[in-house]
Amino acid sequence: MSKIRKLSMTFFAIVASLLLAFSLVGVGNLAFAAQVGEDVAVSSVTDGENVTYHDSLQSAVDAAPNGATVTLLRDATETVSVSKSLTLDLGKHTLSATTGSAVTVSTVSGGSEIAVEITNGAIVAEGDTDTDVIGVTAFAVEANSKCMVTLTDSLTVTASENCVYAYGKAIVNTSAKLTSDGLFPAIQTDETSGMRGGTTVNVVGGSVTHANGTAIYFPSEKGTLNISGGVVSGKVAVEVRGGTVNVSGGELVASGEYKASETTAEGRIYESGVALGIAKMQDREVSASVSNGSISAEEGGKALQVDAEISSFVSGGTFSQSIDASYIAEGSVVTDEGGTTTVVVGEQSDYVARIGTTGYDSLQSAIGNAQIGDTVILLKDTSETVNIAEGKDIVLDLNGKTLTSDKASTATVSNDGTVRITSSVEGGKITRGTTKYYVILNHGTMTIDGAITVENTNGSDTSSLIDNGWYNPADRPEDKYAVLTIDGGEFVTATPI
Repeated sequence: MSKIRKLSMTFFAIVASLLLAFSLVGVGNLAFAAQVGEDVAVSSVTDGENVTYHDSLQSAVDAAPNGATVTLLRDATETVSVSKSLTLDLGKHTLSATTGSAVTVSTVSGGSEIAVEITNGAIVAEGDTDTDVIGVTAFAVEANSKCMVTLTDSLTVTASENCVYAYGKAIVNTSAKLTSDGLFPAIQTDETSGMRGGTTVNVVGGSVTHANGTAIYFPSEKGTLNISGGVVSGKVAVEVRGGTVNVSGGELVASGEYKASETTAEGRIYESGVALGIAKMQDREVSASVSNGSISAEEGGKALQVDAEISSFVSGGTFSQSIDASYIAEGSVVTDEGGTTTVVVGEQSDYVARIGTTGYDSLQSAIGNAQIGDTVILLKDTSETVNIAEGKDIVLDLNGKTLTSDKASTATVSNDGTVRITSSVEGGKITRGTTKYYVILNHGTMTIDGAITVENTNGSDTSSLIDNGWYNPADRPEDKYAVLTIDGGEFVTATPI
């Protein structure tokens, strides 16, 4: 299926470019000849205070200077080619096409850059089952050329094939409502070697829907798919086979049970039940980042399916299923509740501490659950007393945060096990409030390295900053010794130690 689309779309692009070139070179005066009275006009061009009226949308586009607004004044059936910067205001009307592409936006030769906004109406691209009919096509294949198309939230595009087809150095921004029900995805970029470089698609809002297939198919080498808002839904919500995908918001929703083809050589491989599918195609590289958003599939489907050698790319988001631990980025916390997996960057979560990707509501809870060799990482400043129990052997990473306590006659940190206290981020501190007692009490084996500060600024407190051992020697258990190693650090007290 993809080979058919590649050939047909490449041919279409060449023909469109030739027609566009002829219109620019040979028939430049036709646009002016097509001016008509306002009462019979199909479209208008507004350039400052000057308004002209035209008998077709294409004639208005041809006549419009760069930066003008072309407005559709009534429903129309035609295809339009744009090679200049302008706003295409559909005027709450419908532009229909039964063949080709309703709107084609492309650069001309010479390394030009154009920006086109399409807004305020509907595009309907529907033909018979043997005809490819596309809503909006965007491409820029000349060296140093760039074509940007913005589809606003007041636009709807309905297509029997692609709502948006983009390739080359095209940039598509969409917050529109895009709906397709044909054989091809609602948004598709080209996968052929000559067209696949540099395409960017930004889904910032609205919706991208394909009830019977793939909503977004992105195979573009060196291209970028950014999803920061909106709802993307289909049997397959998103399939990425090249370039980079960044999900920082929005919803990806898949329907049906998981089904995929047996080959991954080229073309789409996911057939249903995949919300976000990532699979490397042949020689091209693929990478991903998921930092937020909701990604879900029905029972029997896959919220996240990865068939590429990538890892540590999920730092946030909510998934309808558990996901492989190798996908979780360092510093993130994972919560599995009721079949839903939530991933949050540790410092942005409600948790006080974490061990690996598991978060805890208090530092003491994390220490209590720590196993031998675990590192407990403090995620935010906290006021509590903590104890490392006998038999524990852990690392306490203050992570640049402050641990304090105001509990009377209790040290902020007491140790009966084995602990190394450090801070992987500058600024880690252990202190206490206005009550009088030690900041640290060690009855086990403790190492304090040079990355932390131990502090007591209560000028009326004559307690030692650190008590290593037993105040009353008779209280020391037999064969139990307190061992304290200080490898550096800063020790601050308002009174002598």
